[in-house]
Amino acid sequence: MIILGDNPYEGVSVSAPADLVGTGNGVTPFVRVYPAGTPVTLNAATLAPDGNEFENWRIDGVDYSGDPELQITLDDSHIATAVYESTKTPVWDTGAPKTVIVNNQEVYLGYVSGKDATTLPQRWSAIPFRIPTGGALISQVDANWFVVDGYQGADVRYIIWRRTGLNRPVDGDQVAQGVLGAYSAGTDDPRIPGGEDWLHRYSNLSILLPEGDYYLTIYSDGIGAGNTTGFNALAWLTGADLQPSEVEQDFMWRSRYFPNPGFEVYAPNSIQPKAGQDPKDRWNCAFVLYGKLAVIRGNVALGDYDGDPSLVPVSVRLRKEGGGEETRTVFTDRNGNYSLWVEPGTYEVSFKASHWLRVNLTGVTLGLAEEVTGQDVSLTNGDIDGDNEVTLFDFGALVAAFGSMPGDSNWNPDADLDGDLEVTLFDFGILVRNFGAMGDE
Repeated sequence: MIILGDNPYEGVSVSAPADLVGTGNGVTPFVRVYPAGTPVTLNAATLAPDGNEFENWRIDGVDYSGDPELQITLDDSHIATAVYESTKTPVWDTGAPKTVIVNNQEVYLGYVSGKDATTLPQRWSAIPFRIPTGGALISQVDANWFVVDGYQGADVRYIIWRRTGLNRPVDGDQVAQGVLGAYSAGTDDPRIPGGEDWLHRYSNLSILLPEGDYYLTIYSDGIGAGNTTGFNALAWLTGADLQPSEVEQDFMWRSRYFPNPGFEVYAPNSIQPKAGQDPKDRWNCAFVLYGKLAVIRGNVALGDYDGDPSLVPVSVRLRKEGGGEETRTVFTDRNGNYSLWVEPGTYEVSFKASHWLRVNLTGVTLGLAEEVTGQDVSLTNGDIDGDNEVTLFDFGALVAAFGSMPGDSNWNPDADLDGDLEVTLFDFGILVRNFGAMGDE
């Protein structure tokens, strides 16, 4: 059995029983070997290391269950994937680093940032960005940098500066500062040919920024393992090509001492664009800011159903006030609980499962990174043909499948209203009880 993660692929803790060699729990991706016919129970962490929430299990590429506890009998080899829902959305992305020309050679260039020398105690760069209307609660920062051997720091810190046009930041412009995380090797960035351990992801942050214009500085601080110089630095990779033209410059704001003389124009002639490259990209360091989404939580009660609700896909339609509509497939846990991570706004949230009628919730309003709970619905059973009404057509479909079980030629899983894997008089009783009911539009 192969156990994987999705969003993220790596680093998800999953508990598993001991296999043939006595190995059980693991961190994705991993493999366990069990005898054929073994019942196996897996438990996925409800939160991934990057803050994403468990969404559902997928078996062999097919969505299966919304409960973190997966119970499966191994009739064959299987791939079980713990899928996680993103709790955040990109707010600003400068793009991946690209090569530039330095001293007539094409290389990936990193601008040193930290206490680089006695004469460079605040060797910082300031890269412009903007927070859109409504503001953002920054929950994750991705930055591309590489370790400067001998200059390893203890931590990676950040400063966010208020920006006026493209004027240099000065003392007093700081609006937020603190530690992003430990100074360490990164992971491979799939956007960069050849991989490289240059992607550093700092999650579970909480940096509240109103709408407006800013600069970002990241730098190394302290003395870490492997440091041989007594100074510290990281090399923040440049050449990013997604910066909007209105925030690009023909130079970089870079400091040596802060606050005096503070940030100065930095544009050495030794750094040139390669053929076809926007010259301003030389000064664009690579980072992505993620804002935390709002979340709707509640319970979906599947009426007259004795089966496992975590195995029933629920179609959720989201209509946002002011425009915009999307439909998602959601799996609840075994108690029917669900979560929907969305942009702030006011929504109509509509729920429809296979042989249940649609129910709409209106006026569901969420502010920035807000959690709204208690959004519960109860779905009426009996809509075998899926037309959002319980009519004679559903009665006809039940009659056609009556007495059947899985594997029979006339088996219809949507006619098994109570979920006991048989179409019986109990299902007929549910249909009679709800006959004539209609769902919301």
